[in-house]
Amino acid sequence: MPPHKYKVSDVTQPESDVIFILESPHKTELEKGYPAAGDTGINMSRELFNNETALGELVANSAALPYRISLLNSSQYPLQYEAYPNPLKVPRDAEELFDLKKCSNNDEMNEVLSKPEGVIALNDFRERLQIFLDASKKAKVVVCGKIAQCFFESGKIIPNTSLVFYSPHPSGKAGGWKDQNMVNNLRQFLRQPT
Repeated sequence: MPPHKYKVSDVTQPESDVIFILESPHKTELEKGYPAAGDTGINMSRELFNNETALGELVANSAALPYRISLLNSSQYPLQYEAYPNPLKVPRDAEELFDLKKCSNNDEMNEVLSKPEGVIALNDFRERLQIFLDASKKAKVVVCGKIAQCFFESGKIIPNTSLVFYSPHPSGKAGGWKDQNMVNNLRQFLRQPT
């Protein structure tokens, strides 16, 4: 795994109403130290709450939101070279997980996750997710993006709630959250009682 200086910890609130499972941190998340701190977090806040502050910042600062939210990255380390200040010094074992970004389907992602570094990352995710679910027994789970979906489904943890929503990656580049039908369905899902 990369050195700890590249690790971004999750942000949790006890008894969360919603757990967002994201893919991995990027440059802004490394700088700020929490998930959804950059463009992805801004896009999430904009679409969900009509707010221009990154969702990670709002959650990390316990801002008043309509829901108690926790943010969990599938990988606590970036999964792309661009996030590292000096890509030439990225540890070789971390590079194994970079292949996840190149995968076009879940079978290919599962193959990457079956390699030694993938098993370590998956076990770490599984442990963190279980802690989140134990602390928030009625939380809805929103799985954001293909990599997050693969981690979530490979983690084989069944949430205490059957309320799971699969969303495209929320970054502006990915464009999945520009689909107003999807965003409206997500908003409706979040309003559902548990």
